[in-house]
Amino acid sequence: MSIIQLDARYSNIYRSLRLESLEQCPECFASSVDEEKSLNLEAFQNHLFRDDLATFGAFDHEKLVGMTTLAMNEQQKLTHKATLLAVYVTPEYRGKGYGARLLESAIDLAREKVAIEQIHVTLATNNEAALNIYHRLGFEQYGKMSRSMKLGPDVYCDELQLVLHL
Repeated sequence: MSIIQLDARYSNIYRSLRLESLEQCPECFASSVDEEKSLNLEAFQNHLFRDDLATFGAFDHEKLVGMTTLAMNEQQKLTHKATLLAVYVTPEYRGKGYGARLLESAIDLAREKVAIEQIHVTLATNNEAALNIYHRLGFEQYGKMSRSMKLGPDVYCDELQLVLHL
């Protein structure tokens, strides 16, 4: 297992894993697979090139099997906060430490950034495995958003709000 910060060279495999994540776990992400399928490769390259985002990939040899993005705020009054986005591990690699290692890499980067004092993340209330990892890493729940995402007619997903104070 290796964890690296992705750059534009990885846009093809990042795009593939991103679309897989949206298909496999639609309740975990605000974007839909249809919205992101329509994006060209340049959009994914731009995501990996942005200074305010750090996207990490988990690899099993050459295969990208997990990802997460640390979004850092550039507004002066918000630079003390960062947000974890798009945390995903391919189903056959879950339970093997890939998710925790991805999160630890993002947390380590946040700690290197002097201004960042806390990291926020939201996750579906039914994602017990992820919640256990976050708690093990020191995240605390501070809220719950009811009906946070609408997945279909009369189908909603509630989300938990967590924070890690660095």
